[in-house]
Amino acid sequence: QAEDGIRDKLVTGVQTCALPIWHATERIQIWIDYSQFAMKGLPWGWGLESVAHPPMTSSHPHNNLIQIAAEMGWPGIVLAAIACFALVMWAHEDQQMLPARTALVALITVVALVSHGFWQVWWWSIIIICFIHLRALIHSGHE
Repeated sequence: QAEDGIRDKLVTGVQTCALPIWHATERIQIWIDYSQFAMKGLPWGWGLESVAHPPMTSSHPHNNLIQIAAEMGWPGIVLAAIACFALVMWAHEDQQMLPARTALVALITVVALVSHGFWQVWWWSIIIICFIHLRALIHSGHE
């Protein structure tokens, strides 16, 4: 067992890391706390980056939708829904690139719902780089 509580396991010859159960329990509690914080701020939210100084112990909710709701309230939720709809529609525009586009949308969605804060510059940089790369692949004729 590693010092930070992450256990290494050997699964079918591949070394993997397994997070202890307390990590999932802790994450769920963070989501609950921030959801309650967000609900108290409706309909307009608490303001941009307000989740950085909440009454909770975590510095962000580890869920972009909860963060948007807490910071921007219903207007932010509506804008996020429009952006998600536009992203899904974009994924289905080009049938040849549908698998790649769908995979990118799925990746963004999964990571956004379980990982880091919405305003992380590195996260947006990665998304932009992925879109630029995918656009370059489409225009170069490679699939």
